[in-house]
Amino acid sequence: MQKTAGNNLVSMRSLGRRPPRRKIQPRFFVFLSALILLLVLVSLPFLPRSTASVRLGSVGNSTSTQALVVHDETVQSVKAFGQLQPLAMEGRYVTAGDPVIEVFTSSYNDTEKQKLQDVQMQIKALQESSLLQDVNDQSLRQLDSRIADQLKQITAIARGDTQIGLYKAENDLGYLISDRHEFLQRDTAANKQLQQLYDQEKNIRARVESLKTVVNAGSSGVVSYYLDGLEPVFTYIALEQVDVSQARTLLKSREVEIQSGAKGERPIFRVVNPEHFALIALLPKDNTYALDQKVPVHIKSANLSCVATVRRVVSDAREQLVVLEVVEEIASFISQRKADISVGGTQEGMIVPIDALYGDGSAVTLTDGTTVDVIVLARDKSNALVEPVTTGELRVGQSVKLEP
Repeated sequence: MQKTAGNNLVSMRSLGRRPPRRKIQPRFFVFLSALILLLVLVSLPFLPRSTASVRLGSVGNSTSTQALVVHDETVQSVKAFGQLQPLAMEGRYVTAGDPVIEVFTSSYNDTEKQKLQDVQMQIKALQESSLLQDVNDQSLRQLDSRIADQLKQITAIARGDTQIGLYKAENDLGYLISDRHEFLQRDTAANKQLQQLYDQEKNIRARVESLKTVVNAGSSGVVSYYLDGLEPVFTYIALEQVDVSQARTLLKSREVEIQSGAKGERPIFRVVNPEHFALIALLPKDNTYALDQKVPVHIKSANLSCVATVRRVVSDAREQLVVLEVVEEIASFISQRKADISVGGTQEGMIVPIDALYGDGSAVTLTDGTTVDVIVLARDKSNALVEPVTTGELRVGQSVKLEP
């Protein structure tokens, strides 16, 4: 008769024996270990990290926008005036104290200038007829040649539209004629008629001089007579005061009425630092900018790529205003008030997580407790591109602490 397993078990229990235990196979432990390891690996990304490694990578993005250009400039203003006679041409570099422009009162007119020129020509004619016959001097002939050349130049300029050049040429002619007068006064005896003309010239010149004021440069830089009314509004001091709404309005406006200065004064010229200016840009709020951060900027109209420093960040509900300071020589840019620019770009170097930046974002702490001061060159939402203030203090592969 064949016995079943159940009958055997019953028989063993009825005899008081314990049934044999089933052995756990080794492959069970292998399976259990693999399961635990898998769970650990899956959960690692979700566990809070306390450290991270410094690594090589790239950070950044680029945003195209239009910016206001704020020049580092000194604006010279005067009260009511008549004519202006520039002494320094547009774009000329001057130092502080150099004469830039002659400002005449409203009482001055071209009649006074014409009287002076007429008397000077009478003096010249009389000298030639009565005095030059006894004078044989190479220096005098050279002066005459220069005067003749200057008169030809004035005639040529007068046919064109360059009034500033004409004023300067006329001014130079006056100096040459004065030099000639001094020469002849030293070497010839003036007769009565000539002396009368000399006195007449002196009186007219004194009257003209009393009607003008020479305005000097208040600082060193490039002279510009281009004025657009933004001078009293957007100065380097005002960079700390402008808000997002004001910048948005100015970027949309095409023309700005030229404003008067204090006590009825009006600006007449600027002296611009050609190596220093600022950009006011409105940028998306999801872009991250920190004070003193170095940001790549490309100015399209000047075809200039440079690195700007973030000097101010302020936001409203829509976007953020970022003030970027640029130290770059760009003399051809001094008359522009708006510029199409692109801000940012991909930069490569040492990167750390944003959470590794401590305090005001200018330092990281190594896992051994050493604090390393860094400069943040660029950043995005997750990482920051940094370089140590002291070369060699931060290297790829080092571990840094993360803020909790």
